[in-house]
Amino acid sequence: ADAKPAPRERLVEEDLARLHKEYCRLFQQHGGAPRTSGAAAPCRACFDPLEEHLATVIGATRKMTKERIVFHYMHHNAPSLDALSVEGRLLLYCQDSNDHRPMVLSSLHQQLRSPAVYIFDCPHAGRLVQALDSLIPQSEDVVALGACGAGETLPWGRLGLPSDVFTACLMSPVRAALTFYRVRGEGGSVLPEVASAAPRLVNGKPQDRSTPLGELTSIFTAVTDAIAWSSLPASVFQRLFREDGSLAEICRNFLLAVRVLRAFGLRAASRPALPEGTHSHHLWEVWDSTLEVFLLRLMQQQAFPASQPSPVPPSSPSAPLSKQQQQQQQQQQQ
Repeated sequence: ADAKPAPRERLVEEDLARLHKEYCRLFQQHGGAPRTSGAAAPCRACFDPLEEHLATVIGATRKMTKERIVFHYMHHNAPSLDALSVEGRLLLYCQDSNDHRPMVLSSLHQQLRSPAVYIFDCPHAGRLVQALDSLIPQSEDVVALGACGAGETLPWGRLGLPSDVFTACLMSPVRAALTFYRVRGEGGSVLPEVASAAPRLVNGKPQDRSTPLGELTSIFTAVTDAIAWSSLPASVFQRLFREDGSLAEICRNFLLAVRVLRAFGLRAASRPALPEGTHSHHLWEVWDSTLEVFLLRLMQQQAFPASQPSPVPPSSPSAPLSKQQQQQQQQQQQ
């Protein structure tokens, strides 16, 4: 009990804690009941679970609710075994034997059932989406999102980027967009001084529009909603973006993930499949320019607080007052 966790265990536990917090916020923001003292958490985290334990947790969760359940699978360093890359099975890491044990998706879905969202943040995620798609009829209310194509692996380690890029896009889209902006700044495609300052400039809460993070979140929501509306068939848009607030937020954020991943040569997979070209939609240019102007404004506000006179004169002189306005102003002064 006194043993300190290994670095990998500590990092995974920290990732799970952050993800748990984000999911609690997501569900409560979109109509979930706030958690009271002693009440069961709306999310369950399983760290390197055995198949039996995972099935038990999923079964217990389904008994608690008939609403949509999100199953979020993260295994960024999963090996390219046939079970995952060919057969489309989940790989569960076993600490005792230091190896991976495959889990058939059909047995998982028997416990999870629908409605559900599957999120696969792992190599060969597209193969899992394909396997799930062949297993479940199209009429069943199941959405699946994958970090890459069937034959693709995740390059984050060799690029020096965080291993949870896909999950970050889904759960913290503005933060992920700022990181993407900073990486582009290092490549010289955007203003480098703005890109380096972006993380410290944008603070606050995503649901509070009086803060920089809240204002950017509101703009991001409007842009991604417009991209979805103009790109998807009406029936798909209605299902993904209008019937369930939690699902709509995840799907809007998935549009950002598609764009970010494509910049690194990855093709995110989904059920239902998105039309080709959402990653290069012209409204992303609106987002980029808005983000840059927003960050420049924040930098100017930090350099010249409101209590200090602005060094920039007004852009145009004020119009002269009429005689009536002058008389009213004199009466107010008296």
